[in-house]
Formats: sequence, structure tokens, C-alpha cells
Amino acid sequence: IRNRGNDYLIDREDQRNSTFTGIKGLAEQDLMIQESQGFVVDRTKEELTATDAAVVRFRRTVMSAALSLANECLEPAAPWQHENYRVRPGSWIASSKLDLNAVMLERFKNSLGRVKSQE
Repeated sequence: IRNRGNDYLIDREDQRNSTFTGIKGLAEQDLMIQESQGFVVDRTKEELTATDAAVVRFRRTVMSAALSLANECLEPAAPWQHENYRVRPGSWIASSKLDLNAVMLERFKNSLGRVKSQE
């Protein structure tokens, strides 16, 4: 029986040459994905701070989209706006005398950090 304890009897040679997972059986592949995600965490006990604002906003966005799909059959817009996800990380060293707005203007020529696509 393929399970977590025996690494789902993964066949590395098969994974290298034939399949992506190296695990035989769709049910076993599904189980491996589910179990490898770890345990569900009770998020009500988290202590988020101001630096977690993006995490909070992401969770609210996902939950809102899921509820709209479930209750009103409204598909989320994000998958149809793929051009908005071509974001790359970067860094910038700015003068310590500049406030954030000035840094954003200096770096991006936009106070919100928006950049135009180069395509």
C-alpha cells in the first residue's frame, strides 16, 4: 500500500524519465499532494501585525472570491487578468533623507510604485 510512511513507493527512475510524480495511481498522487501540505492551522489564533497586511488582504480576496463563486456563481476576475501578474522583485537604495513617496517617485516615476509593461 502506497502511503506517507513509505513515501508512496515513489519510483525515482519513472519520475526522472516518464512521469512527473513517479507515483503510480491517481488516488495515491492526490493523497500525496493533500498530505504533503501539512496540517490545517487554526488561523484564529494567529497574531498578525501591520507587516502582515498583504497576507490579510490576500486571504480576504480569496475568501470573497470563493464565496461569490459558491453563492452567486460569479467567477473570480483574477484568472482573466494574467497580465497583472508579471511582477518581478527588485531592490533600490535610496537616500535616508527621502520619505517613501519621494523614493517611489525616484525609483518608479510613480508614487504608488506602478510601472508600465515593457511589452
